[in-house]
Amino acid sequence: MASLREAAAQALEAMDKATRYMSFSDHRKLNEAITALRAALEQPEQAPVAWMRPDETMCFVREVAEAEGYQPLFTHPPRREWQVLSNGELYTAYITATNQTLRPQDERLAFAFARAIEAALKEKNHE
Repeated sequence: MASLREAAAQALEAMDKATRYMSFSDHRKLNEAITALRAALEQPEQAPVAWMRPDETMCFVREVAEAEGYQPLFTHPPRREWQVLSNGELYTAYITATNQTLRPQDERLAFAFARAIEAALKEKNHE
């Protein structure tokens, strides 16, 4: 049986492929779901750093997860890594910006341009 993360990754891949065959309004909704799912999958799984009882002000650093009534405490979320847009998201952005569909003969150039912009932004924001 696949883990939840593996199943979500499979669903994300299928959703990304499905964007090619949808109407514009459905395309936008699906891309919102893809973006949310991708963001959730890119977050590393966190382990608790301490445990506490909800009715007490004390927390315990040693692992007491087995004890009844203790809730895990977590650190701040880690800094997010740079994310690139999927081809479906690029396609939706093109439609939104131009109000027309992307012609197959223009697709390669449009995607290359978008990837160049992503690379420039990544370099600018990580420096």
